[in-house]
Amino acid sequence: MGVGNSFPAENCELAIPLVLHINANGGLRLNSEPETRDQLSRRLALILKERFQPVLYVFVDGGITMREFSEYLEVARESNDKIQIRMVTPRNRKYSCVDYQPGPAA
Repeated sequence: MGVGNSFPAENCELAIPLVLHINANGGLRLNSEPETRDQLSRRLALILKERFQPVLYVFVDGGITMREFSEYLEVARESNDKIQIRMVTPRNRKYSCVDYQPGPAA
């Protein structure tokens, strides 16, 4: 499992990033879809097996403890042994594909 943001961003035009949003009350979303903690590992496994690079971006709204955060990371790690977890912060956000919006087709 890789944790960090030391890798170059993917080609955003070729891959829609997978983003786990964790909000202050522990609510989860995978991209825009609500997710439960119990189903998170299974859903990630299904999604990541279809991807060339098993990358999960994690965006935390705040208000959770480090213990809770590490538990979410462990659940994510269980989904794929080659998963790369990259934190999204205000500073590195523009270098990830998290906010990529494809333009109109030419």
